[in-house]
Amino acid sequence: MTENPNINADRDINANVVLAGDNGTVYFTTPPNAKFFGVPSMPKFFEGRNNELNNLIDTLVSAKRSEDVAIATNGMAGVGKTTLAVAIAHSSKIINHFQHGILWAGLGKSPDVKTEIAKWAEAIDSEVDINHLVTEKERCIALKNLIGSRKYLLIVDDAWQLEDIEWLKCGGPNCQHLLTTRNAQVAREFAGKKNVSNIHEFAPQDAYKFLQKLAPEVFSDKESTSKAKSLVDSVGYLPLAVELLGGYLSNSPAVYFGKSRSTTLQKLNDPESRLKLAQARLGANTSNKISLEDAIRLSVTMLPKKAQLAFYALGAFAPKPENFDLEAALAVTNSDDQTLALLIDANLVEWDHVNEMFQLHQTIAAFVQGNSLEAAKRHRKYYLGKFNSNKANWQVIEKIYPQLEWGFNNFV
Repeated sequence: MTENPNINADRDINANVVLAGDNGTVYFTTPPNAKFFGVPSMPKFFEGRNNELNNLIDTLVSAKRSEDVAIATNGMAGVGKTTLAVAIAHSSKIINHFQHGILWAGLGKSPDVKTEIAKWAEAIDSEVDINHLVTEKERCIALKNLIGSRKYLLIVDDAWQLEDIEWLKCGGPNCQHLLTTRNAQVAREFAGKKNVSNIHEFAPQDAYKFLQKLAPEVFSDKESTSKAKSLVDSVGYLPLAVELLGGYLSNSPAVYFGKSRSTTLQKLNDPESRLKLAQARLGANTSNKISLEDAIRLSVTMLPKKAQLAFYALGAFAPKPENFDLEAALAVTNSDDQTLALLIDANLVEWDHVNEMFQLHQTIAAFVQGNSLEAAKRHRKYYLGKFNSNKANWQVIEKIYPQLEWGFNNFV
């Protein structure tokens, strides 16, 4: 076997990237001997994922010898699944354990799985060409044979559909696999239920720290700091939203001028303006910019028409921290529990298994609000009916009041 001398061709390491916990512990720096293929560079700033990062790394390096071992992360658009996978790939612990290298395949909405497998084979051995093999199955078997007992980490980023991942567990007995996806069903199919991690938005303090790293000038005075934190609150601590806010603020006159800073922060109070902010996606094969609005819409377009209609009907509900139960969701979306399950799997609505309640993330709510007048009418009718039939039961009224107030104040 001839190891591909260009296996590091995609590396563009920022040598200053160091992840550290509050206690000063350094979790990783990228060793100079890292063998990467297709692995994106670490972003300049990484914040708020220490626990997830360490847990996933420990799982990958401590898993028992098995050809079927895999883990998957899933979560809503913009929650930072790809960034977390990049950080895992750049971890010293991962690089030292998977001594033969880390292979990365970015899929996206319209992937070419056969080509991705062929690229992996060429990365491992520059003299190997498996393009004559017609099917994904043949190429998967060929790659497994090529890998043999070597230790690779195979990362599949941004998977959308079940049929795209069937043949991407191509590693041998000493390899591990990591998948990122927006869809919980895809994650379960790839890794099994017990090996799936749902990635959530930042904790508030981590989100504030992240924006401060991206646009420190905005935190130069008390008034701007307060406005900046309110902006972060308004996007529900979603990492991509915070990153887009930081990118916009750091490239505006707000960097230099207090008056411009106040005007810019005020402009970003408009949800529509925030949804239009755009940047190139980490790990994408193109430099085309994608907005927060685009990222959410991509998730919606992959749904059946009935589920899309149900999703837009969710815009009638008050966003987090308020919630609503299954009965309300069925009545307002005019759908069924199977359709709502599709929305949960697509991470377009959150489901609290313990309390059996739905929640709508603030950024999703900004995208979907006002898209269905009929749903808004059903929302008002449902909660008004609940109120009228439970006037003597203050416990019920207390639970539904936020939604009742929202419906009458926002949809007239």
